[in-house]
Amino acid sequence: MDVTEFQQWVKDYYKSRGWSDLDIFIRIGFLAEETGEVARAIRALEIGRDRPDETRGSFEEHKQELTEELGMYSAI
Repeated sequence: MDVTEFQQWVKDYYKSRGWSDLDIFIRIGFLAEETGEVARAIRALEIGRDRPDETRGSFEEHKQELTEELGMYSAI
């Protein structure tokens, strides 16, 4: 898939879900939320926890969380 095909795929994906009709600020809010969730999962994977008040999880648990946030279902 080249860049042009990917851009068309994104347009079709948004249109099929009705997201194209949403205000740009709402879509930016969705992007910010998803970006924050991925950042949280990466931080947990890198330092073994998300916040100091949370218990440590295993590397595999955090890897699985990141995989889910990225929408990937194969091993990373």
